Amino acid sequence: VTKRIPYSCGFGRFANAYCMYRGKEQGMHFWKEHTVLRMVLIAVLFAAGLAAVISGWRMTGRLEGLGIMILGTGLLVAALWIYNKPFERPRKKKT
Repeated sequence: VTKRIPYSCGFGRFANAYCMYRGKEQGMHFWKEHTVLRMVLIAVLFAAGLAAVISGWRMTGRLEGLGIMILGTGLLVAALWIYNKPFERPRKKKT
């Protein structure tokens, strides 16, 4: 961490601690180590997203249907994000 947030702002202490804890791509290793959790989350998000998209599609012409379809699409994107998380390449540090 090259730039620290001053402690005078209330968020600074949390942000600096988070940056120190995070270190070298901790999030990526978490998903590689917990494959069962990852598979369960992907299955739940996929099923809920697909159900939301289909139920929203049945409400064609109503605004609520569009909102439910957008929510379902967001759940499907979240499932894809969790699926792809272990395959991320480590980012190069900017100097």
